[in-house]
Amino acid sequence: MRNKEATRLQRKWIRAAVQAAGLTVAATLLVGFPSYAGSPWETAAVKMSLQNEMNAAVADLEDNAQDIGEIFISTNAARGAAGLQPLALDGQMCLLACMRAEDLGISFSHIRPDGTEGMDLLSWTDQPATNAWGENIAAGQEDGTAVVTAWLNSSGHRANILSPAYTRIGIGVSGGHYVQLFSN
Repeated sequence: MRNKEATRLQRKWIRAAVQAAGLTVAATLLVGFPSYAGSPWETAAVKMSLQNEMNAAVADLEDNAQDIGEIFISTNAARGAAGLQPLALDGQMCLLACMRAEDLGISFSHIRPDGTEGMDLLSWTDQPATNAWGENIAAGQEDGTAVVTAWLNSSGHRANILSPAYTRIGIGVSGGHYVQLFSN
């Protein structure tokens, strides 16, 4: 019973943290949006498109906080069992991971529908440049715990989860698609 209560409290805390991160990160990312060398109208259109993507990602963070919490807890449990430090949940990376999960509904690939790599989104954060990054994607599992189990049963995905090079994680869920972004 004590473990269930601790897990319930962890999930409640994670849900609140993810929701707060999603609501504040969208503005941070939009202000820091890379400059666009188009006309003012083109720049405004690009920023509006990005804002629409971020609004959808914030909604995904709020709607899928339970799965995000399960993925976070299960991932760090696997790392702990392997003697590794837990990953820190990064709000900006969670928002970007939700954007990636939405991309997967269009094209299930590590390449985004616009032709860029999924990890290119990390350049939008205010974090220092990273020299270690990874991405796990999945679809069709019933919940966050099931998707981590599937990833741990795949050598490439397991290597990302258990990499000692990573210190931060972003988790996104949208329409049955799951994403983990890893960075140092």
